[in-house]
Amino acid sequence: MNRFEKRSWLSFVALYLVSTFVLIGLGAYWYYSAQLESRHSLLNYRMQHIADDLAGRVIHAHMGGTSFAMPEEPAGFSLALLDGDGERVYGTLPKVPFPLKSGFYAFAGNDLLVSTATNDHLGIRYIVINTGSYDAEADQLRRSVLAYTVAALLFVSLIGIILSHLFLGPIRQKMATIEQFIKDVTHELNTPITALRMSSRRALQKGECDTKTLRNIAASTKQLYDIYTALAYVNFSQPEEAPQELDLAAVIAESVASFKELAESKAIRFAVETEPTSLRIAPHRAAMLINNLLSNALKYSPQGSTVTLLLKHRALLVRDEGIGIAPEQLPLIFDRFKRGTEYAGGFGLGLSIVKAICDEAGIAIQVSSEPDHGTSVMLAFAP
Repeated sequence: MNRFEKRSWLSFVALYLVSTFVLIGLGAYWYYSAQLESRHSLLNYRMQHIADDLAGRVIHAHMGGTSFAMPEEPAGFSLALLDGDGERVYGTLPKVPFPLKSGFYAFAGNDLLVSTATNDHLGIRYIVINTGSYDAEADQLRRSVLAYTVAALLFVSLIGIILSHLFLGPIRQKMATIEQFIKDVTHELNTPITALRMSSRRALQKGECDTKTLRNIAASTKQLYDIYTALAYVNFSQPEEAPQELDLAAVIAESVASFKELAESKAIRFAVETEPTSLRIAPHRAAMLINNLLSNALKYSPQGSTVTLLLKHRALLVRDEGIGIAPEQLPLIFDRFKRGTEYAGGFGLGLSIVKAICDEAGIAIQVSSEPDHGTSVMLAFAP
């Protein structure tokens, strides 16, 4: 991972994690606050219910003339009954001071309810209910929410890292392809440019251009033009060219002539046999189709070999005697930027462009190859 990829990855992960942490944190705080409020309301309701039940017992005992018995204290609660002076009559007084006034109070971790629902029956004016369960429940709730929040943050962090690798994986592959493509372009341009410089320098030193110098200049210029046309086809939108009825034999003859100097520089011979074959296709597309087939054949052919072009019965066969293509690479040869071998360089665009033109023109294409024995490309034209 280079520094640009690392920066993109860190930015994505940081944005994802910060936004997720904020949302989870806000959600956890809202849930905690809502639960606290709910539990506090429930606790107040229960305390009020206990006070009302206790007041009912006092009033019933007074009105019925029966003895009053203090009920058993509910778990977590302490009960006290006070007279008008605030003196304990029954139960257990809280250890914290509290006002003798009806209402709910919170002191030092304790929740209290002071009720006057007895209306002085049996001389009892105040009911005091005390509990510390709310703070204990709040602490338990806080620990639970914190634990679940941390678990959720860890989970989304893991998901974020996995997603970042999944999302940035194709970008990383594309970046690697672009970097390799730039290296290939640099390498491919270096050869013809160096040849042009050497040839022009030789011509300037001699004061004239001999046949060999002109051939080198022509071959290098052809290589540069082929690189330009391949890049232009892949990367730039070109004006649409209307299809025309062309004689493919004439297109092949013109392409073979344009590759003559390049073939001679590698001592490669063309064996051409054609018959007039009409094909409806845009002229520029036809030239690119044949040029890319010939360029590939020359590029992967050794010196002194033969490149065969056979156009008969509305089919074109282009066969070379080069290094061939491994069987496992054959299904991938039409993929853009895919090269079956590092031999002779290239961009991995030639057969991709050929396939695109064939699909556009309705031409069937078939490639067969045998390593170390050469490759054959068969184009079949519709009648």
